[in-house]
Amino acid sequence: MDPTQLWIEAQKIRGSLIRKPKPSALLSPPDPPVPSLPAAERDLATLLAQVGGARERLLPLLEEEDLTHPGLRILLAAMKASPAVPPEALMADLPGDRERGLLAALLMAEQSWRDHEELIAEYARRIEIRHRLRQIHLVTQAIVQAQAAGDPVATQLEAELRTLQEQAREVRGLAVARTRGDARSLPHGA
Repeated sequence: MDPTQLWIEAQKIRGSLIRKPKPSALLSPPDPPVPSLPAAERDLATLLAQVGGARERLLPLLEEEDLTHPGLRILLAAMKASPAVPPEALMADLPGDRERGLLAALLMAEQSWRDHEELIAEYARRIEIRHRLRQIHLVTQAIVQAQAAGDPVATQLEAELRTLQEQAREVRGLAVARTRGDARSLPHGA
């Protein structure tokens, strides 16, 4: 082999070793993947970020369990902690770049809202239904545990469950009636 060619090949190898990342950089864990943003949660968060009336009406109703996306949960907590502060002013209060980026995306999202009041009322109904269903689930679990333990409190819980179920039927009836009313007001073919 020609010594000049050998020297050229050695320089190429040396150059490639210098440009390679250090092994410690290769071993550092990547950022955890960001869970996808559910469309319904994104729309709700966009409404909260862009419409002041939505914050006033919906923030008191919302709980952390109402959102599955961790970034949105953080945004919700920040909005609830300072409900009178415009969302763009909350940027400094958010813990990380992901949350700030998420808030910026929500604020800049081009959304054509239909009637704000109607939309806010619809979200309030959905939240109320979800809360009632969650309450029914918790009481049902408590009944099962009380019955398994032979606890006499089970009969009181069963009465509470019947009351909650009746309230849930009423709320669902209102939601169904509202949906039917919306369908009748839509133009033909919509």
